[in-house]
Amino acid sequence: MSTLNMGSFSPSYSHMKAQDTSRSPKKPFRSLLIKASVIGTLVFLVMVLVVDQRIQDPVRSTSRVPLKSRRGPTGAVGLFGEHLQKQMSLCDGLGSFKDVVRVGSDEFSVNLQRVDGVRMAGSVYSLYAMKSDGTGSGSDIVSREITNNKEWERGEISWLLDKLDAFAIERSLSKSEMFVLDIGANIGTWSFAIAASGYQVLAFEAMDVNQKALHFSFCANANMSAPQLKENLVLFDTGLGKDTAVCNIFSDPGNMLDGLVSCTQDDPPFSYLRWRQRLNIARLDDICGEQMAKLVGKVGAVKMDTEGMEPWVIEGAQEFFKKTTPKYIITELNESAMKASTNYTALQFINQILSMGYEMRTGGFDQAVWTKEMIESEFAEDKESHLLNLYMTHQ
Repeated sequence: MSTLNMGSFSPSYSHMKAQDTSRSPKKPFRSLLIKASVIGTLVFLVMVLVVDQRIQDPVRSTSRVPLKSRRGPTGAVGLFGEHLQKQMSLCDGLGSFKDVVRVGSDEFSVNLQRVDGVRMAGSVYSLYAMKSDGTGSGSDIVSREITNNKEWERGEISWLLDKLDAFAIERSLSKSEMFVLDIGANIGTWSFAIAASGYQVLAFEAMDVNQKALHFSFCANANMSAPQLKENLVLFDTGLGKDTAVCNIFSDPGNMLDGLVSCTQDDPPFSYLRWRQRLNIARLDDICGEQMAKLVGKVGAVKMDTEGMEPWVIEGAQEFFKKTTPKYIITELNESAMKASTNYTALQFINQILSMGYEMRTGGFDQAVWTKEMIESEFAEDKESHLLNLYMTHQ
């Protein structure tokens, strides 16, 4: 970027002031012109700096929310400190943070590669993503986007962060006092972006290889580029559901880290899926337990992407939603997967959330609210299966 030498204006301006202005009635006007030129140049430089900042992160606006609370460790450190200590202790056991590492079991394993320079929501950090085998039969959509483009759903994450900023100001909370739940965290694209922005994130992931990716990413960033993540991100190595259980998870060879859970059958619900592992399911109400009261009024959002398990996640979190009343819910609605996992229809799932005091939008939080009549018409059982994101706001 080229710069202007402001000092070049000074000699000529001083020389003009020293001249005898009585012989030239136009000199005062020339003086005003030069003053205006100096001011205009300064304004231009300020505008260049602002535009340059927006180019670096064109979606995310600058937050006005304080990062830390002056009231002590009220965030994840205060509520889940013991869990965080165990999480940090795992970093020592992971060894050096290699560019590529093999994780998984004899039945299902993948190569994870460290992707540096991931940039979302104004933060830069590293993520471990699946390394494709190059054949197309062993790949993952999110990992491919992170590897090639260094981002995933950047716009949606930025929309949520803007809403969280406004909500934090409304509640007079710092970022370190507000929580976001990422249920179905996958390899951490949402969790790390939100935590790096200063908010507290509780991330839940059921799939073993994704859990390993999350822990490798957490440890790499905590020790290197984003040490603040040590206090902002809590990882729970479990899926969520309506009961404590051990279930099966399946995935598509073309999207291997995106798993569909079934607690009712051992065979894949769709022919294109492959069995991956047995996994643990827990209830969110049990995990929060005695900490529930400390989360009241401090849960800004819940993001759910569990490939159809969302209704059972809510069934196992009735006390959580009743007591903490998260302001926002972003959830995927994959109706075919939902019917296979929980036997819920899209309309039943939507009504489940509406009954908790939420209103529904699609396409973003600033879109028009769906009326009851619109919902019943669009999501009637005779319609084809739906696949879309729902944006819910508590009233």
